[in-house]
Amino acid sequence: MIFCFFLSCTYNTKFDGIQIEEGDVLECTEEINAFDIEDISVLQDAMSESIGTWNKDAVVLDLGGVNSDVTWRVSAVDILIMIPEQQVPMFQDGKTMQVAIFDGPDPRAIVPYIQELEIHRVDLQWTLYTLPNNASHAGETGDFRQYGAWMRFDFLDIIPDTGMNSLQFVVGIDWPDPGDIAIGYSNFNRSCASNWTDYGEGWVRNSEQSNQLTCSWPMMRIELEKKYPGSCEP
Repeated sequence: MIFCFFLSCTYNTKFDGIQIEEGDVLECTEEINAFDIEDISVLQDAMSESIGTWNKDAVVLDLGGVNSDVTWRVSAVDILIMIPEQQVPMFQDGKTMQVAIFDGPDPRAIVPYIQELEIHRVDLQWTLYTLPNNASHAGETGDFRQYGAWMRFDFLDIIPDTGMNSLQFVVGIDWPDPGDIAIGYSNFNRSCASNWTDYGEGWVRNSEQSNQLTCSWPMMRIELEKKYPGSCEP
């Protein structure tokens, strides 16, 4: 299957499928790597709600063609949590981040599925990154050296197993409270038309907010669960 992200398409990588046979009914369930920002961009910056001008940020993804007998839903989202090296000793565990899934292309029109998790450093695997000199937000404070960890938000208990409906869907991040939790951001090579941001007065599409064609997206990975009748595809 091919997933298209407005300006480009990429082949996904499938995990091993699981076949379930109940009576005469055979069903396959597959987990699919639907999107990985590192396949199309690189880490350039880290942004927290306390130094940014927005408190929510989201991207639109396009599932492409799906057979009518396929049921699918977002199963998990990973986001890259960042902590400046000099702030690690002062970081307080228990702060929260949210990830929201909108079953449609416009976050203004849809009630999202939301997963909110607390950040505890001991639960995550951290890597020390050195951000480039043109990191605009981290560069304001000179925090070019930052620890980063991929944090998983599982949606299998939140999105019904009957699946999602819209082939275009939105995945967003939200800082519930002002704070210094930073998220990794890509360089400015992604489509602004596929990027929605809330600057404090509601969602706006960034292609309509400025004359820029390319934007910086949150560093995220997205997995889908796909179910269909019959045996799993080889």
